[in-house]
Amino acid sequence: MSVKRNREKLIAAMQTLGVYRQEFAEAIELTAKLMEDCAKAEKQTKAKDYQPIVTKVNKTGQEYQAKNVWTTMVEQYRKDIIANLAQLGLTPAGLKKLNDELSKKPPKPSGIAAHVAHLNGK
Repeated sequence: MSVKRNREKLIAAMQTLGVYRQEFAEAIELTAKLMEDCAKAEKQTKAKDYQPIVTKVNKTGQEYQAKNVWTTMVEQYRKDIIANLAQLGLTPAGLKKLNDELSKKPPKPSGIAAHVAHLNGK
């Protein structure tokens, strides 16, 4: 999937949930790019005769088992994507938090700010 398609899917999902705001454009774009990078990394992983655990040799010549670097990279992409989706309100906990934030009324202005608002008819 392309970055453009990911962006469109994210925006559509946010609009369906009623949490889309133009101010989120940068975060949406970043998440769409992360999703594309993750898909590319997963594709590369499959193309390279993927083994999740590989045998490595340390400085003393001893062999040891370690997680494949591709596995680590894909896992990190997934963690970053989930964190971003939560911030955009596209996970249950993220949606609740975002709705709570959006439903808060801004504090009433006081002092000079109240006077200026009054003069402007607000």
